[in-house]
Amino acid sequence: MTAAEYREHWMKRKVWNRLQKPQHQRRLQWCADQCVGERFIDVGCACGHSTSMMSVFHPGQWHGADFDEMIVGAARQCFPGIKFFAFSSVSYLYTAGIFDSVVCSEVIEHVPDDYGLVEQLWAITGRKLILTTPNRVVDDPGHIRVYGEKKLRKLFTMDAEIKMVSAGRFWWVTAERRQSWLLDG
Repeated sequence: MTAAEYREHWMKRKVWNRLQKPQHQRRLQWCADQCVGERFIDVGCACGHSTSMMSVFHPGQWHGADFDEMIVGAARQCFPGIKFFAFSSVSYLYTAGIFDSVVCSEVIEHVPDDYGLVEQLWAITGRKLILTTPNRVVDDPGHIRVYGEKKLRKLFTMDAEIKMVSAGRFWWVTAERRQSWLLDG
């Protein structure tokens, strides 16, 4: 999806209104409930509505990140209490530091290099990566793939405890860093 298509989809169509639907509220609540620590980032936040909702479900230091400066500008105006980043590649987020929990909900199905995205997200994850993606075809612009369990598992090659569930309309995935150093003490 190009930046112009993204703006058309999110800004003009006010797609964030869909977030009020029960299935999206459950998804955002689940994502927030999975967060550990105090410093969180919502990668692929668009206009910041999902980030704001998750910050209510799970208070902490929330950040949002998306690739389009205009959309991130709208997020900054709507939600001034949350810090938002515009980035051209996920590796830019290294400059923001490591986050206890990284949320990436409804994004990987849009990205040509989904493996690279998961790898970069893991690099900024201090403790837990939380990811959701549709488990069926969705009539929404920019979706370039649908995941089955085998295809989704191939994205998670890191040394982590991976939990994956298909429920309702989504895959719900968490990857948690193994804290073996805590046991060595």
